[in-house]
Amino acid sequence: MEPKYYSNVADLSDEQRLLLESLIGRELRRDQVLCWLIVSPDRHLTAADKARSRAGLQTIFDKVDRHVADEEISPDEFTLAVDEAVRQVRSQRVE
Repeated sequence: MEPKYYSNVADLSDEQRLLLESLIGRELRRDQVLCWLIVSPDRHLTAADKARSRAGLQTIFDKVDRHVADEEISPDEFTLAVDEAVRQVRSQRVE
């Protein structure tokens, strides 16, 4: 099975969306896209693991680039959205 590194919120069932909302602690809008990053910090990464990770990230970046172009999002709007996402993630860290 081909790995999928993103999910369109509009494509999720109500149950999937509710589960994800409970995990991330916020509501999701139908026009949003979830990008998946799976990390195994204790594992020694091989060159093949790193290559797969790079390819997966590139897939995510390509998807984001297409979404930004399709929605005609300005660079400033994109930067603000990324900054807000980073702030939200950092505020939810458990230490």
